[in-house]
Amino acid sequence: MGNVALVMMGMGGCLLHVLNHSLFKSLLFLGSGAVIHAAGTRELSRMGGLARQMPRTALLFFIGCVAICGLPPLNGFISEYLLYLGFFSGINGTDIPVFASMGLAIFSLALIGSLALACFVRLCGIAFLGHNRSPDRAEIHDAPLTMLIPMALLAACCLGIGLLPLSAVNLVKVPVLAIFPSVLAAGTDVSSLAPLGLLEACGLILALVMIALAALYLRRLKMNPPVPSSTWGCGYLQPSARIQYSATSFAEMLVHFFRGILQPTYATPKISGFLPAASRFSSRIPETVLERLLLPFVRLAGLVFSFMRRLQHGEPNLYVFYIFVTLVMLLAWSY
Repeated sequence: MGNVALVMMGMGGCLLHVLNHSLFKSLLFLGSGAVIHAAGTRELSRMGGLARQMPRTALLFFIGCVAICGLPPLNGFISEYLLYLGFFSGINGTDIPVFASMGLAIFSLALIGSLALACFVRLCGIAFLGHNRSPDRAEIHDAPLTMLIPMALLAACCLGIGLLPLSAVNLVKVPVLAIFPSVLAAGTDVSSLAPLGLLEACGLILALVMIALAALYLRRLKMNPPVPSSTWGCGYLQPSARIQYSATSFAEMLVHFFRGILQPTYATPKISGFLPAASRFSSRIPETVLERLLLPFVRLAGLVFSFMRRLQHGEPNLYVFYIFVTLVMLLAWSY
């Protein structure tokens, strides 16, 4: 197409996005390990209220969630902003296939961003907010410094790239020019095509406003300490943690919307009579890619190559014989 802006911001945003993913995904994986280590379970439905018992881990994990959702002022927003600018620069023409492909890319990136936002709002809300859903998990502790320090360093990198996008773009400018040397002759780079200076100023202002609001909130808490009290329980006389939204109920709307792809299964009880017996409802969302594509392929490959198991007897003398036959065949083939 000869579109310098598309090349610079598309490839530059792509490489920066790869770098950003290596930072905030590592932060989230380490945070998940800290949560699992402290809570003693991988079940999201058994967690809740972890922010009270793990405040430092919760803060660092929240930073990773904001970054991966592409929200300012963190690094995920910068790379996605460059990608959006590159896609929009690609539709400044009359070529219908190019216009359609750029429009599809913009729609896909927006859809992925919105689904990621819903996913991590669900994760943070269910795991860190509310009350503990498992009474036997009362002795949860925050992660030690050996686990918090790597997370803090990754969170600082996410924040640094988000607040200093000009420096971050300079990291990927050299490989972009190496991949597309023809762009060097045009005399343009990403910093001249995107208003990164204005973005940097807005990010710093937003960070200062957030710090000021946090300081004001902490000051208000110190002046007026919160008093624990029960909230309205929607008519329940003895509300408990069980009446909170679960991870499944939070995602029900999205699961229903994508039910054609996710293929959820429900076991609905039959309730009849004035005094029905105890019943049970269960639902399951299968791993579509794993269970519908990968596992059937693996099972088919196992059936096709099952004859090769007969060659594996576990006897060393047979393996030596196989090597000897292979060498003879290779020598015969070479001559």
